Amino acid sequence: MVIVEDDALLAREWMNALGKRGYQVSHHPTIDAGIAHCLRDWPDLIVLDAFFALPDGHISKRGGLTFCAELSRMARELARQMPVMVGVSGARISRYMPRHVFEGVSRQMMPVRLTKPFSTRTLLDAIDNLTRLDEAS
Repeated sequence: MVIVEDDALLAREWMNALGKRGYQVSHHPTIDAGIAHCLRDWPDLIVLDAFFALPDGHISKRGGLTFCAELSRMARELARQMPVMVGVSGARISRYMPRHVFEGVSRQMMPVRLTKPFSTRTLLDAIDNLTRLDEAS
């Protein structure tokens, strides 16, 4: 499992909790680092932040939707199944994209979308449910 999230403290909390549940998890703070990891070690599941902050406080144009598009292209080229995506977003979404637009665009790529703040338990439950569904199919 891969976490692509620019908030290192949040990612560490999620990694610790997922590790206690037996998941092997790596964290990547940027879209580019996440893509590079996926090329080396194709994951089954990705927890993906929708928007990434730049040092000046603005939002990067290379966010979660860009990541999904690049990963989808890679999956086709490598003949790999697209990983299951858990999309996370926060209050910034409304400043850069209306929530209904994000929901519509992301729905197909991210079967689970969580809005920050949410509890780590909510994330764990969503991932457990997704992995159970994957095992059943």
